[in-house]
Amino acid sequence: GEPAAAEGNLILFALDSTPNDPDAAAKWLNVAAEARGARVVLMANRRDLAAINHAVAQRPFQPSDFYGFVDNHAPEGEFTYRGPGGDATITGRAMLSSVINAVNGWLFAGELTAACTRRGEMPGFWLAFQVDEPRGLARTNLYAIDPDRSRVQRPFHSDFKVPPLAAGTVGTRYIAHLRSYLDRLEKWPDVNAAVRRITAAVRRGAKAYFYSVGHVFPHEVLPRMRQHPLKVMDAHYLELESAVLKQCQPGDVLLLMCMPAFEDETVASALDKGIEVIAMSSAQPPKAIQDDKNFHWIAAPWPLTDGCVEIPGYDVPILAVTGVMHGVTYYAVRSQVLYELALPASESTPGGQ
Repeated sequence: GEPAAAEGNLILFALDSTPNDPDAAAKWLNVAAEARGARVVLMANRRDLAAINHAVAQRPFQPSDFYGFVDNHAPEGEFTYRGPGGDATITGRAMLSSVINAVNGWLFAGELTAACTRRGEMPGFWLAFQVDEPRGLARTNLYAIDPDRSRVQRPFHSDFKVPPLAAGTVGTRYIAHLRSYLDRLEKWPDVNAAVRRITAAVRRGAKAYFYSVGHVFPHEVLPRMRQHPLKVMDAHYLELESAVLKQCQPGDVLLLMCMPAFEDETVASALDKGIEVIAMSSAQPPKAIQDDKNFHWIAAPWPLTDGCVEIPGYDVPILAVTGVMHGVTYYAVRSQVLYELALPASESTPGGQ
């Protein structure tokens, strides 16, 4: 908002793909473009700017209106899948703009960190709250300026000596980690098993729900995409268990992406109600839950800390992956389920496309 647009501030402004509310998007763009003294870097797709200019009768926005512009080049459109049952054109779209904005944002954060180390400073990073919270938020309280109120973190450490990091070092490591996770995603038999379970549930008339514990995703999923084949749940994380029990009925299936600790209580309550649960997490579920015939686990390959890039001399890995990978996994599962549903049941493919 306007307070952030103060003299000397650097603002990273990520624009959602095909905004659901072009008037609101135009208002924020206008604030960013008119910022006096602040340097605004806009992360978006040129197509999104054109869509807003077309929908809203205000001044047209151009990349040159901002201090910097990062075009995410996000692909968008229909996808055709080829399988033993023939071609099936999927009319849904993967709105990847926000996911790629998140990647670019983390790359910026990583390279900014490296630049700071070359000036003798190490910026502060949080530890994933699901890891720190069971320990009484010990690390958060240690580095927060005001632990009892805002938990705003101190900008730089005074207790870590990190060697200077060359430009491109952190960003390259982050991209390498994401590529390794994507490669594994394509080969995950557990993901294909999840697709088969969701497809079977929809075919028998049950509902399939999706929830992601994490940042960024799935806010950009369009309303018309939120209902089929996966109903996207918008409940606040602290109200997740009650929302699942209220919305899901016995026989329904829930695809739950954890960040990245396992949601023991929510899953146990859902299973007790007769809801089929597919959960992806870095932490291993309790044995009692794993033994339930209505439970399927997808073992996430990213670390429990969420951050994945190790910095020499620093105590926690930095740059989170769950927001990005949850988005990619959602679109992969959704697209494959749509493909399976477009085929006769007898011709559904055993593997992913």
